[in-house]
Amino acid sequence: MRRTTTAVALTTGFLAAQAFAGVGVSSAAPVPACPYPPNNPVLSAGLSRTTVTKGQDFTVSGTLTLNNCGVGSARVGLFGREAPGPYTYLNQTATNAAGSYSFTFHTDETLDLIVLMSATGNLPKVISNKVHVSVVG
Repeated sequence: MRRTTTAVALTTGFLAAQAFAGVGVSSAAPVPACPYPPNNPVLSAGLSRTTVTKGQDFTVSGTLTLNNCGVGSARVGLFGREAPGPYTYLNQTATNAAGSYSFTFHTDETLDLIVLMSATGNLPKVISNKVHVSVVG
């Protein structure tokens, strides 16, 4: 079962995500005592496994940090694509107090995946590194 809804385009770092416009920070803040002045936030993404059997669950997880401090209560969205097609919105979640997030997901197709936090408040939009999951069987 593959979840797809609204298509988005990734062009030179700009992600047009009309259905995802509300995904950002709601009262998000880095842990107190983080270094000042703040740098740009960093959003990482990793996979629990890079090869799965059709329909097998895997986890996409990572952290949102600002000056190496976790940013909690930030809403992040998961996007996937069958390369070289456009990215499609799949799901969203919020980071915990330490800035960590995770998505449990399954697919029948090989996908490139990214995670996005839209610009909000004093934080700019940030896009994670691309991760790739291969489907066999």
